[in-house]
Amino acid sequence: MGERKVGKKMNFFVVLQQMLALFAMIFIGFYAYKVHWVTQDTSDRLSKLLVNILNPALLINGVLDKTVVARKDLLLENLFYIFLYFVLLIGLSFPIAKVLRVGKMENRYQLMLIFSNVGFMGIPVLRSIFGNGCVIYITFYILIYNILIYTLGIAFAQRSLPKEERKNAVKEMINPGTVSAVFAILIFVFHPNIPQGAVTFFNYVGNAVIPFSMIIIGISIAQMPWKEIFGHVKLYIFSAIKLLVIPILCAILLRPLKRDTMLFVIFILMLAMPSGSIIAMIVREYGGKTEEEDICSKGVLMTTLFSIITIPIVVLFL
Repeated sequence: MGERKVGKKMNFFVVLQQMLALFAMIFIGFYAYKVHWVTQDTSDRLSKLLVNILNPALLINGVLDKTVVARKDLLLENLFYIFLYFVLLIGLSFPIAKVLRVGKMENRYQLMLIFSNVGFMGIPVLRSIFGNGCVIYITFYILIYNILIYTLGIAFAQRSLPKEERKNAVKEMINPGTVSAVFAILIFVFHPNIPQGAVTFFNYVGNAVIPFSMIIIGISIAQMPWKEIFGHVKLYIFSAIKLLVIPILCAILLRPLKRDTMLFVIFILMLAMPSGSIIAMIVREYGGKTEEEDICSKGVLMTTLFSIITIPIVVLFL
């Protein structure tokens, strides 16, 4: 995608409109829960459907578009940005957690900083801006993300547990998200002939990710009392650092590294994404206490709500 074409699209009002559209979908989920159209059980089942079928289908759909062309040099540049992305967030997570003085919750704040919603939020936002052409690049983020969340993420979650109580999570790396990301990369590299029926299937199912993911986020927000979500001052500071300070500083300081505008924008907006909902699940599964799981859920919800406004603000610096 050329510099001029990206430049025309990337402005505050276009992205704000996209974020407001996503916010409207979030409100649908919020309202549906409040009027008892859906329940907690419904939300859990929808989440499993999204994680195990819809989002993997979207990853594969992104590489089935015959009009999408990605050069090898751009793939290498994208891998550089991914490496830089995780090195920055992992490196910054230690001093930021210390500065916030959150005590025993340091590991949880580190998880919330490192593991953002690159899939459920990142794909809809960036796809609405760049179209299917960006999905293959996001796929590599998700692949590395899945590897790290089930290795480094679980290590962080279990750090406070005795060694004999810690679980081996290598087998958890084999999941629909990782498998579909690998398949998407293989399809992109080898260009096999895919039947039109399969292309149509992945297109229809993959396109359901955007409304489904936003509605599920809305349901999650509706389940928690507002005072509990917004009662932690340090979460406000954390949200400001994660959603504004880090991406804006990177957009300014790392601009000399920019070669392809789309890849640079993807990198910066990935930094601007809210914390990923999978964090609370990881903490719950691998030794987190109720209070620690709770702080992660609150952080995910707060950063998700604030991102509706902060992502368009970050775009102003691009």
